[in-house]
Amino acid sequence: MNCTGAELARMVEKAARSLFHSGKPMVIDLPILLQQLEAIVPLYVRDTDRILAIENRARGFAQPGSSPDCSEYSPPIRSYWGENIGL
Repeated sequence: MNCTGAELARMVEKAARSLFHSGKPMVIDLPILLQQLEAIVPLYVRDTDRILAIENRARGFAQPGSSPDCSEYSPPIRSYWGENIGL
């Protein structure tokens, strides 16, 4: 799932607090993060229209930070909803 940086930080913080209060070792692993992910609703799900508006405005004036990676190892470019965006 796509999450903002703030959402990821909140998931890690909540996982750390949960481990601390339960007296378990402070090892935040994938199952704990996935458990925290299930407890939130990401911004792109809550406010789809606003995210699409930001994305559409950015297309008009944003420039790529580097040239496209055309190697066979590059992952496909996807939208927030998992659709391939062929560039």
